[in-house]
Amino acid sequence: MNLNNFTKSQKIIISVAVFIVLFFILVFLGVIPGLNKNGGYGGTGRQITLNFWGVDSYDIVKPLLESYNKIHQNTRINYQQINEKNYEITLLNSLAKNSGPDVFMFHRSWLPKHGDKIIPVSDSQFPYINLRQLYPDVIEKDFASNRQVYALPLYLDSLALFYNKDIFNTKGIAVNPTTWNDFKNLIPYFTDLDLNHQIKKSAAGIGGSAKSIENASDILELLMLQYGSDFTPSPGGKIFFNDKAIGALNLYLQFSNPASQYYTWSDNFGNALNTFSTGDSAMFFGYARQMAAIRQKNPYLNYSIMPVPQINPSRPVNIADYWGLAVSQQSKNSQAAWDFIINSTADSQTSLLYLKSAGESPALKSLINQYYKDLDLNIFAKQALTANSVYQYNRENFGKSVSNMIESIINGKLSPQRALQQAEAEINSD
Repeated sequence: MNLNNFTKSQKIIISVAVFIVLFFILVFLGVIPGLNKNGGYGGTGRQITLNFWGVDSYDIVKPLLESYNKIHQNTRINYQQINEKNYEITLLNSLAKNSGPDVFMFHRSWLPKHGDKIIPVSDSQFPYINLRQLYPDVIEKDFASNRQVYALPLYLDSLALFYNKDIFNTKGIAVNPTTWNDFKNLIPYFTDLDLNHQIKKSAAGIGGSAKSIENASDILELLMLQYGSDFTPSPGGKIFFNDKAIGALNLYLQFSNPASQYYTWSDNFGNALNTFSTGDSAMFFGYARQMAAIRQKNPYLNYSIMPVPQINPSRPVNIADYWGLAVSQQSKNSQAAWDFIINSTADSQTSLLYLKSAGESPALKSLINQYYKDLDLNIFAKQALTANSVYQYNRENFGKSVSNMIESIINGKLSPQRALQQAEAEINSD
């Protein structure tokens, strides 16, 4: 085509047409950003792939992926479930090989140990003040440092007291225990011992080690917090058990001491969740996530849930456990990864999709009141604002040390004071 054969006006029209075609080609290729409303992060047409790892099944996180994809059609999120028992080591090995995910589920205790492996969100993308406005105080304690936000929570679970309604009704117990003294007074009603002082029926799974009580460490940590123990780490990252911890430990051990009038548990009696599910225990200290296991073991169990007993009911203290989402330092799309996290955790409507799928209680303040009428999760929601946590540099080591401490005292190998000192040394050895 010879442009010399065209008039000046025709040349201008052709030039404009070529420019328009070229312009839209560049937009389509993502070279010129910001005009594709259904594009990936930032509105570009560039295809983005985010790899996302977690402990949930795909069906549970699927609503988050679908919700984000409706807004960002050019962002593809590949989710991979890892068995929770192997999750931490699998994740660490992958990150060590520089082949880890962009986004991964991050436990509430991990920041001290794994904070160097994740990238905080920028203040322009998620202002720090939002953390305090949107979530209970424990979230800032666990997921923030030096006014930087490293992770955001998917939900907030807390330890509660499950009770068998049929057993309570049979024994004529109409009032739930509010304090630990109330709780202790119930022990004789539900404990059944044979002639050899062996437990036939238990009031609750409390007082034993992790051999029989999965949440043993958490129950004891809860008592220590209620007694006023301070788990703030030293500048070197060490924690110390003070005198108040002894009071909590002695209260806990009463329930597994055969010489105590409140004796109701032994590590030999069985697994706490199992005995509650079979009706051999009247009460069980558990998390919302454990309701699924109870239903699976005994779908006909007539139980309900009450708040955990308190030392001081006027100033309740609860203990939290939950997972959040964080962005790997290795991610090449960290802004897009954080955009996905913010959409999944800070948007109430999207968060609700996950909560309903996972059967968990909310972390967002805006959703907590909505759950006060939920038959299954209202107690967990009500405890969220008073939930606290314990500093754990190594969560697994912490739990093992506490369990070993309990077992050494029960077996008569160590005094409570000496066992507490030994547990402290083991925890601080990391």
